[in-house]
Amino acid sequence: MVRTSNNIKSTSQSSIAESITMFTHSEKIEHFWDLELLGIKEPTEKTARKEEVVKFFNDTLSTDFDGRYMVRLPWTDNSSLPDNKNIAEKRLLSIISKLISSGRYSDYNSVLKSWEDEQIIEEVFKGGREARCHYLPHRGVYKECSTTQLRPVFDAACKEKGRFSLNDCLKKELNLLDTVSPILMRFREEKSGIISDIKKAFLQISIHPKDRFFKDFSGGRIMRKVKRRFIITEDLFLDSAVINNLLENCPQEYRVIAKILKKCFYVDNCVTSVDTEGELSEFVNGSTELMKLESFELRGWKNTSKDADSVPSHVLGLLWDRKEKRSTICGTSYMDTACEPMSRRNVLSCIQRGFDPIGFTCPVTIAPKLLLQETWRKKIGWDE
Repeated sequence: MVRTSNNIKSTSQSSIAESITMFTHSEKIEHFWDLELLGIKEPTEKTARKEEVVKFFNDTLSTDFDGRYMVRLPWTDNSSLPDNKNIAEKRLLSIISKLISSGRYSDYNSVLKSWEDEQIIEEVFKGGREARCHYLPHRGVYKECSTTQLRPVFDAACKEKGRFSLNDCLKKELNLLDTVSPILMRFREEKSGIISDIKKAFLQISIHPKDRFFKDFSGGRIMRKVKRRFIITEDLFLDSAVINNLLENCPQEYRVIAKILKKCFYVDNCVTSVDTEGELSEFVNGSTELMKLESFELRGWKNTSKDADSVPSHVLGLLWDRKEKRSTICGTSYMDTACEPMSRRNVLSCIQRGFDPIGFTCPVTIAPKLLLQETWRKKIGWDE
């Protein structure tokens, strides 16, 4: 055995630290998390399709007579939609029956009536209809904690067997979910978190007249969309792209705040953090002024505060305690499974209920995941 003195050991550690430091300075930090270094790359053809979608958006983006942004839908080559009137009518009768039995018919009808008054939708009379039309079934989504408690949503995946749906005919190569984690990390970075959203953001964006022939039923009348409002898969990308276009082409005096905002938006939600009260005031005022240039109103500003109430705020799927500066996942969704039989199906359902994009619940959620893995090894049936 060869003894080494403390001096030699210290020198060795110092050399290692120096080598690591030199290596770190010679490479960009983000490369340590770059999957391409591991040989995991996105297929070239998929990247090309993404670029094609973005180019199509840039080439077709325009404004209408009111100065609002106007967008086209990114069609695929097989964009021949079938006439699905029969299935849409059946779905309409079903939703009306459910609305009446739940006592929500009047509320739902009021929303559609307000859309017509605001020219979000318009009636299509018989003389103005296409020979073949595609209809979008719709239903209501209710969120008591949301600024919009009742929202009609449209089923663009609806189709008959062996036929295309609207989603099938649209290019959908871009996924915005990978932007959620970086935004939430920046939200937790500084002393004070900030959230806001754009009031009726999607109503400020018009649909090009060539893409308005997709109708839905409303009280026995045939209506069509004039402005956007979460109707199809590509809405998230298109509306995010519009906001990004606004920030990239803003006046010179807003360039600094625009650069910050580009990292804060997930669709119409603005999420970030600042270090001081002065930065908070500057960010809120500057962002509000910039977005107002194109009729986008940032509203519902909330930030970390000792005087905040105990009611948690929703931040991209997480719950945020503004007073304690704490982010949590929604635990009530797990409580629903407490009395259910312990089967593989219910274990999987429980695992999928928690939305945790930054993975801070991994020490807890690893247990049910290992349990699910064990059911596969023992070849247990889904409902055993």
